[in-house]
Amino acid sequence: MGIPPRSNLFNNSVVIFIWTDVKDAMNTMSTIEVLLKLGSCLVGWMVVYTHCVWTATLRMVDCGTDGDEFWLLLLVFAPITIGATFLLSATTQLKEVHQTIKKLALPMIVLLPLAVWPVWISLQNATFHLEALCHNGSIALWHPWWAPLQLITLLVVGIKSWQAWQYTYSE
Repeated sequence: MGIPPRSNLFNNSVVIFIWTDVKDAMNTMSTIEVLLKLGSCLVGWMVVYTHCVWTATLRMVDCGTDGDEFWLLLLVFAPITIGATFLLSATTQLKEVHQTIKKLALPMIVLLPLAVWPVWISLQNATFHLEALCHNGSIALWHPWWAPLQLITLLVVGIKSWQAWQYTYSE
């Protein structure tokens, strides 16, 4: 008598569901093209989620000895995130695959307001009142520009996520 197998019904069914959609899409396109579009779309979603989670949790992390370096990294990461939002629609030519992948836009309903809140606080403090982003540091030249660029980034993320969710196919 051995150990009973662990139930992976949910994990296996999701993998089988996506693989079935990929196999259907491969009837019209080459395998490499389908996998490249699927991979690009998934990378785009990972970059977008990384930026939004990092922005949402930034105020919870104390500046500490690093000062405002995390804020600066997020500032540098903003153009990369804007570029990655254009990958979210990479699977629109693959109807079955996109119908599955577009569900990744649903958690953005909760995540975007959580990400906008710390940016709004920084907009009021650093941009309008010219305070430092970290209370233990001095004001850098880029501090007043941090919150407006993050708001633009989150706006683009919201619009592109909405477009990925709302994409319809003409029959």
